[in-house]
Amino acid sequence: MAKRPRIRFLTKVAIMATSLMLCVLQVYPQSPGLRFVTPRKKLTLPFEMYNNLIVVPILLNNQIPLKFIVDTGVKTTILTDKAYSDLLNVDYSRKLTIAGLGRNSQVEAYVANNLTVSMPGVVGTGQAFLVLEEDYLQLRKNLGAVVHGIIGFELFRRFVVKIDYQNRELTLYDPTRFSPPRRYKEIDIMLDSYKPLVYADLKTRDTTVNNQRYLIDTGASLSLMIKKDSFSGVNVPEKNVERLIGQGLGGQLHGHVGRVEEIDWDGYRLKEPIASFPEPDPGAEVVFFRDREGTIGGEILSRFTVIMDYHNRKMYLKKNRKFRDPFEFNMAGFDIMADGVNLDKFYVSEVIANTPAQEAGIKRGDRIMRLNGRQAYNYELREIIEIITRKPGKKIKMELMRSDGSKYRVKFRLERIL
Repeated sequence: MAKRPRIRFLTKVAIMATSLMLCVLQVYPQSPGLRFVTPRKKLTLPFEMYNNLIVVPILLNNQIPLKFIVDTGVKTTILTDKAYSDLLNVDYSRKLTIAGLGRNSQVEAYVANNLTVSMPGVVGTGQAFLVLEEDYLQLRKNLGAVVHGIIGFELFRRFVVKIDYQNRELTLYDPTRFSPPRRYKEIDIMLDSYKPLVYADLKTRDTTVNNQRYLIDTGASLSLMIKKDSFSGVNVPEKNVERLIGQGLGGQLHGHVGRVEEIDWDGYRLKEPIASFPEPDPGAEVVFFRDREGTIGGEILSRFTVIMDYHNRKMYLKKNRKFRDPFEFNMAGFDIMADGVNLDKFYVSEVIANTPAQEAGIKRGDRIMRLNGRQAYNYELREIIEIITRKPGKKIKMELMRSDGSKYRVKFRLERIL
């Protein structure tokens, strides 16, 4: 890898590579912030994982149990469902209009101060939240799980945070008592608007670009998001699919997805990762590519145990069993969204052109009734995604229902689209 340039210390929620336009907000938690309930060196908490995203329990104002995504790409803690803060009779200090994805997109949100949040063994008082007027991100439907918000910088600024993706454990360390672990690789990070950046080298069929800056984003489920740049020669791979990349504030993010040959991150060489290339969008340009060339997301991060130490501008990595697994893309060619009170109704949200799903006649809006002999309600969304993302050649049998109530059956085999 080429020699790194000298690092300068510089002063998004993402689900499936989407983000909030929060970089312009000045909403800061009030002291004392998050802390251990009793003095200790560290505390380990289990977490749930959905589509490479980390979900932890949060108790709001000591009354309402919620679940939040842990996201290094977001500065202000976000509550996506205003009904909960209304239930607590929270006072909002002001209302904000935020630019969303798309040229004319705007969304409404409120600032709520002096909230209390707690996790098992951790409490935070005087917290500031951004409360969305509507659930613009549709986290429940996209994840197939009940999720109410996102917590980011406030957690990482108070603790050194270890993310053990393999065992699904989050360990919080007192920064004054933390010692760098052995057998981990130490990597310098920059903090740009409270978000961690690293350098990596990207190799495509056309070019190799060294020392590009990437956001480390635990709130993005993808592998990579890359800025198309004709000047440096980074372009969409010839073999690609055009598709919806994600759902963000006020709109959707479209683009192309394809394989790049390699990303070399401080000697960790990841072969043929799947990369997303968003179409030009004013909002996306600000959020995803401000002072950087791309994003490293959960599909790559989940191949490591990751320790984030904002206090010393360091991160530490150790490979886990998943490191050498191939990067795979949806082999059926359709995306799914969960719905219903129990999130056990599954609908086709998008069909990709020239894929087994399209050839089988599956349409957007169709409801999945049965999959491989089982009633669909017996699955979780993440289980269905796992089925259609692995094992090329596997036979898929489905029964679906159109919006008019008519049912039909299809059979096809999974195949590598990319």
